[in-house]
Amino acid sequence: MSDKPKLQFKKNGSIRVTGTVDFVDADGNIIESKTDFSLCRWEHQTMNTLFPPWNLISIT
Repeated sequence: MSDKPKLQFKKNGSIRVTGTVDFVDADGNIIESKTDFSLCRWEHQTMNTLFPPWNLISIT
């Protein structure tokens, strides 16, 4: 198994991340580490104009 995370782009618009990824703030501090999760895109047009188009969803 590779030490590098893998991104799989799904047909439904989500991105499946396998492996461990560090989430880092603007100052370079690790906020959290996550393993095996999905990034889900909001589909509703109105929400996309009000909020960022990607929302982090944990998969357990």
